Amino acid sequence: WIPFNEGWGQFDTAKVVRYLRNFGGGRWIDAASGWNDVSDLHPGEDLGDLADVHNYEAPPFHNLTGTFSTWPLGFAGRALALGEYGGLGLPFEGHELLPDLSWAYGEAHPM
Repeated sequence: WIPFNEGWGQFDTAKVVRYLRNFGGGRWIDAASGWNDVSDLHPGEDLGDLADVHNYEAPPFHNLTGTFSTWPLGFAGRALALGEYGGLGLPFEGHELLPDLSWAYGEAHPM
């Protein structure tokens, strides 16, 4: 279960995790995919099974190897997950529907 993504509409995270645990199914819970992890606000509470980060090659994580080395919160026995990564575009002339409207977090350049 992933009840919240990047903090959009996030509320009562620990309560939502408890609800999902009781709901059943034994699925893993990723309480907050992205960046709004609240483990520092609720020490010792069940906040899911994953510590999920999104990295787009920009601060605070920069490149992929920096993703979890700069994570400021504890993992509290949760698995680490890279929920989203990159968002890089590879513009290729003649293969874009609307070149002036193409968008990405950054651009990849062929070697």
